[in-house]
Amino acid sequence: MKLLDKDAERMVFLLTRREHYLLRFLFRVARRTRRARAALSRDSADAIDESTAAGFADTMAAHHDDARSSAERWLKDPAHCVRGRGGSFGLTLAAGETETFLQAVNAARVGAWESLGSPDFEMGEAIAPPAQANIRAIVAMQLAEHFVAELLRALHEKD
Repeated sequence: MKLLDKDAERMVFLLTRREHYLLRFLFRVARRTRRARAALSRDSADAIDESTAAGFADTMAAHHDDARSSAERWLKDPAHCVRGRGGSFGLTLAAGETETFLQAVNAARVGAWESLGSPDFEMGEAIAPPAQANIRAIVAMQLAEHFVAELLRALHEKD
């Protein structure tokens, strides 16, 4: 994923055929992964009632689903994603769409991490023994980390 052009209104990315496929794979995996409801506060003094927390979690899940659906649609929409020579793709996103695309990729990353049991890698916590579902989640998490980094780099690059 390479930034080709950027101005105040849009960003244009070059995707290889493989990157295009992998992004679609990532969103398919994310669609099947239900994110866990995390506590909104670690401090019990700041805890909120369960129905408020559940409502917030449901709202966030709907937001993530909408972002993922939009990103999947843009990857299929010829107005956004044009197939070029050699099977590459030109992905054009409006300024707000780029942020939504980033949110969708990051939500997929977090969902994959949660499906692995939310291990604390910095503390040396290991992932459960490899199983087919774990391997898919590990691959999805690694892919998402790559695309998040590229999108953040593009967003912070000067016009």
